Amino acid sequence: MKREPLQGGIGTLEGRGRDPTRQIDEQLRLREGSAPRSAEAHAGGLAIRGGNGQQLSGENTHVDHNAEIHPLVKGELKGGTSVEPAGKIPLMKKPTLAPDEQSPLVRRILERLDALQTNATAVSLTISDNKDLLRDILNGRTKNPRTDTIRKVADALGTTVEWLMEGDGEPAPAPLAGRPTSNVRMAGVKAPVLATLARDVPVMGTAAGSLGGAFQFEGGVVDYVARPPALVGAKNAYSMYVEGSSMVPEHNPGDLRFIHPDRKAHIGDSVVVTAKYSEHGPYESFIKHLVRRTETKLIVQQLNPPATIEFDMQFVASVHKVLTMNDLFGV
Repeated sequence: MKREPLQGGIGTLEGRGRDPTRQIDEQLRLREGSAPRSAEAHAGGLAIRGGNGQQLSGENTHVDHNAEIHPLVKGELKGGTSVEPAGKIPLMKKPTLAPDEQSPLVRRILERLDALQTNATAVSLTISDNKDLLRDILNGRTKNPRTDTIRKVADALGTTVEWLMEGDGEPAPAPLAGRPTSNVRMAGVKAPVLATLARDVPVMGTAAGSLGGAFQFEGGVVDYVARPPALVGAKNAYSMYVEGSSMVPEHNPGDLRFIHPDRKAHIGDSVVVTAKYSEHGPYESFIKHLVRRTETKLIVQQLNPPATIEFDMQFVASVHKVLTMNDLFGV
């Protein structure tokens, strides 16, 4: 009987001088995903069976040997191997570790994920900005996690390093009485390298002044400090050391604060208010919280002791915004 060439984009397989299994695999280009159930939709797809009926697969291809095969047209290769168009293309699967291949660390991580009813991606994002951090440990890609990584994983999974690594103790220690809920997350902001920052932000000299937490700028510029990333190009920015305790614990004595005269201050912001009460008197400055300002009054608050202070605008020389950590790093 005359042998017809096989259909479905492969052509005649005999006489090509190539490994037929490899040739078919190249044509199939199997990939992960759902295969259509309609045999007609994949009439060109081929399933390969050896002479003993075992389904074969090409090199580096994972084949589900239980996949259902719908033969449409049969042909033969040399050596008794049959070729059948398949109505369902076997799926390639992601590599996963079988239970007997999992390390104790992997099994304990999976146990905690199940107990917390969460997943590897969600936990990874509470540790760092790498969403695959935990998944790489589970699938064996990261074989020896660093000690600090293990500590962060243990914290995120509500357990201890000892239990996670050695199985010692309880998987989930009893919660502390009144233990607060975490209210922070990783910001993904890298600290700048100090050596790369220009040391050109002036520090204004200050001296303790009158009651009410006032201080005086005295002696002009006394030093220069490194310029934070968000102040690059800010020509009028300056810094100062806090004097007095009227804003403890937000601004403690000796704390360095950066001030940007050109940045608009909003209600609730920390500001440096500079006032001059007489023509020949000194300029006195105060670091306070901005409450409100009108054409004639500037109202601020201090923390220690709690008080509201009103300035007559005719004596106010300037109101400059004190920059927050977010401001300094452009967050």
